[in-house]
Amino acid sequence: MQTATQIFNQLRAGDFTETQAKTLTLVLQQAGVAEPGAIGGELEQIESLLDAEPFAPFSIEMAGGRSFSVRSPVVCRFTRHGSIELRQPGEGRSILNTDAIAGLRKLEVAS
Repeated sequence: MQTATQIFNQLRAGDFTETQAKTLTLVLQQAGVAEPGAIGGELEQIESLLDAEPFAPFSIEMAGGRSFSVRSPVVCRFTRHGSIELRQPGEGRSILNTDAIAGLRKLEVAS
């Protein structure tokens, strides 16, 4: 089953307006075809997650299946061109294409 964000992004890629895509995604959620959760707006969600107090680790899931863990707000920033830059110790630097973000997932916090 696809996430609401994945369906929303597919509809937007198919030339639906944002309002149309959100409405259709809500219908699909209510019908049980899409997983419940936030619809679209990943950049706003990422910004909110980075600013949250206390910070909760999350991962950025990409359309190609790759995911990137964000375990500290200092490793993630927006570039001046609107992309996301991640700097991970031992993994180097990654620039993410925001159009390819498929969703976000909260990570478990080790006790």
